[in-house]
Amino acid sequence: MIDSFQKMTGRICDGSNGTTAVDFYHRYKEDVQIMKNMGFNAFRFSISWSRILPSKFNLNFFVKIFYFYFFFIYFLVICNY
Repeated sequence: MIDSFQKMTGRICDGSNGTTAVDFYHRYKEDVQIMKNMGFNAFRFSISWSRILPSKFNLNFFVKIFYFYFFFIYFLVICNY
């Protein structure tokens, strides 16, 4: 319901919407560095299985998501998380 509401023109004062609320997919390295700079010593996340194995299997999409999680986990390892 909130998705439909936020897409209606004029519902949010500044004209923005929630289409890109969090861009972790493109900014995970920055996010991890920010947490490291703040002194965090752990990072908890969960894998979205619905992204890895969607109802309609698409090999290109699967490979893209697989590599995202692979490089994300690798980055956490090299950052000592």
